[in-house]
Amino acid sequence: MRRDVHTVVSSASIEEVMRMIDDSDIQRVVVVDGTGRLLGMISDRDLLRVFAGHRIGIWDRVASKLTFTAMGQRHKAAIYEARKRTAGEIMHPDIVSVREDAPLEEAIRLMTSKQIKRLPVVGPNGEFKGLVNRDAVLRAGMNDG
Repeated sequence: MRRDVHTVVSSASIEEVMRMIDDSDIQRVVVVDGTGRLLGMISDRDLLRVFAGHRIGIWDRVASKLTFTAMGQRHKAAIYEARKRTAGEIMHPDIVSVREDAPLEEAIRLMTSKQIKRLPVVGPNGEFKGLVNRDAVLRAGMNDG
C-alpha cells in the first residue's frame, strides 16, 4: 500500500487540486474530511470533464452566431465559474474501498470485479490509510507463492 498519497479536504478549491496534481505529476487526489475519513477521489479525468463542458467550438459559434469576442468572453466566464467549484463538488463519492486488515484476496476480488486500478485502504472508522494499485497486488501475490 502506498501511504504517500495526496489528500485534500472537500472544501479545497479546484485550483488547489489542479496545482497538487500538476506539481506532483500525479493522476488523482483523495478527498477526506477533517478527521481524515475517506469521502471520495478526484482524477485528472474528472478535472478535464469540469473544463471540457465549458469549451466553445467553432461549430457552436457558427450555430449560435456568436462573434469570436463574445465566444471568448463566454469561455472566460465559464472557466471562472468552474474554478469556483470545490473538491467536494466534483469528487466521486461512491468509492469502493477495502479495510487495512482485509486479506490480499479481498483486495484482488474487489479490484477485478469492480475493474478498479487503485483501491483506497481505510481503517476501522473509515479513515484513509493509503492506496493499493494493481502492480502492488500482483507483486504481493507473486511473493506469497
